[in-house]
Amino acid sequence: MPRATNRQRESSKGPRRQAAALACRLRRRRVEVLLVTSSGGGHWVVPKGHVEPGERPWASAQREALEEAGLVGRAKRSPVGRYRYTKHGLAREVDVFLLDVHEVLDRWRERRLRRRKWVELESAVERVREPGLKALLHASGKRLRARARRRSA
Repeated sequence: MPRATNRQRESSKGPRRQAAALACRLRRRRVEVLLVTSSGGGHWVVPKGHVEPGERPWASAQREALEEAGLVGRAKRSPVGRYRYTKHGLAREVDVFLLDVHEVLDRWRERRLRRRKWVELESAVERVREPGLKALLHASGKRLRARARRRSA
């Protein structure tokens, strides 16, 4: 009997869980979010990755923000939203966590693979290609503006 491939095993378990970090700040009374380029450099995304076995999703979001964007911070324990996408024919489900940024590092693990950029929320919605993430950013606008204003007061 032939053995199942990793892809077959993964697809039979349902969508692969991922976690993403949504870092935002208030600059000149406008909400900005941090985007990074995908690992291939082809498009803009938020830092995200697989939730490792035994790892809490919010902790995964914190780790991915550090590895992919050089952000040191604390993720909220409850996600602000969730979206799905497909990569290499496999379903992914991403929980998105707000990240309170404490420090932005000049040197970080994936600095040679990715670019990072703080952009206004409206620009982030335009730059992001993934429909689910685009919708989540758009829907989160009012909430992010209120949160950023509270933090700057």
